[in-house]
Amino acid sequence: MSSIHFLYRPDSPSNALLREKPHGLLHRSALTVCRWFDHLSQRMSLRDLDDYLLQDIGKTREQVEAELRKPFWKA
Repeated sequence: MSSIHFLYRPDSPSNALLREKPHGLLHRSALTVCRWFDHLSQRMSLRDLDDYLLQDIGKTREQVEAELRKPFWKA
């Protein structure tokens, strides 16, 4: 199963970092942490959707549960 990516937030910290050219270890580390936070945030938002909304985006509760079991660092 592929990852579920449906939430785009232009104000997300990782989006600001993605627009910049990576400069050094600290920048890459910050970008990685922001991506991890985005993964976690998106999964928590997905968890809160009711079955009607999940059906609307073409996902099942089982797919959501599988996504929630993934570690935060995996996309």
